[in-house]
Amino acid sequence: MKRSERWLIPALMVPAMFILSFAFAGIIRHDIPAEEYKKYAQQPQFDCVGSLLRDGEHLGTCVLIGERYVLDGASQLLTRKEENTTNDTIQHGSRGTTVVYKPGPMELTGLDRLECVFNGETYKVEEVVFHPEFSKNSVSNFDVSLAVYKLDRKVTGVRPASLNCDLDEKGSVATIVSIGKFTPAKPMRSMRDGEFAKVAGENMIDSIGGPFAPGTEERMELLADFDHTETPYLTNRMGEPYALPLEYMPTASGGIAFIRKDDQWLLAGICSTTIYIMPSPPNFGYYGTCGAWTRVSVFADWIEEQMK
Repeated sequence: MKRSERWLIPALMVPAMFILSFAFAGIIRHDIPAEEYKKYAQQPQFDCVGSLLRDGEHLGTCVLIGERYVLDGASQLLTRKEENTTNDTIQHGSRGTTVVYKPGPMELTGLDRLECVFNGETYKVEEVVFHPEFSKNSVSNFDVSLAVYKLDRKVTGVRPASLNCDLDEKGSVATIVSIGKFTPAKPMRSMRDGEFAKVAGENMIDSIGGPFAPGTEERMELLADFDHTETPYLTNRMGEPYALPLEYMPTASGGIAFIRKDDQWLLAGICSTTIYIMPSPPNFGYYGTCGAWTRVSVFADWIEEQMK
């Protein structure tokens, strides 16, 4: 079995390198006011969802799981530098040439410049632990995209999330909380033009899928799609075709999924992938987008081990 890799952050900081990052929250229904999503996110049980910063800039969404411990999707920390991109020219005889751009490997950068913000208070990350099955230079469907951060001090005034340890998530309604830029599903536009806020919405966990978790017979991912409200069968990708009142789909840089059992909110997943599946009629915008969350239940033992 591979060992978890720990990155200790030295107290003496090195000079910062500026990294431009566009971190997005997700997609909301076009026919529901954005204020409804923002209002839902302000409920106190979601105070444990915070913002991850690098060099003081918002990078993504994270969740408090212990007084000094935070869980996050590890792939948020990967950066691909433009200077590492190369290109090859393919000759097609008399028909001309094609230039193929080949992105270079991704890198873990700025681990010594990470901070987490909860309820307006900023905490420095002093240690990062990656799941042993997380690749450090690429994004793979077989990666376990999980990281646990140890903060420089205890977070006060915020109740940490409780982990879901049951493997019965399918069919549950998940509440998904994100921080970042969001946009209505239609008309389709760039998320860079969206509003920045903490938002929360819902989605049905339609399926369990992805590769098997290392050493188990359990699949690694919770799966859902973003259903359309007016013509549900045309964009439905899985499960029931009808949209929930606050239907929501996060991006991979945001999306902490909770499920409610016996009046208790449990942390169920960390968004790892969002895929817009073509073709969809252009007037349907982002409806039909699919998302995957790394299952907390499958990795609960490993997560808890990092907090000892």
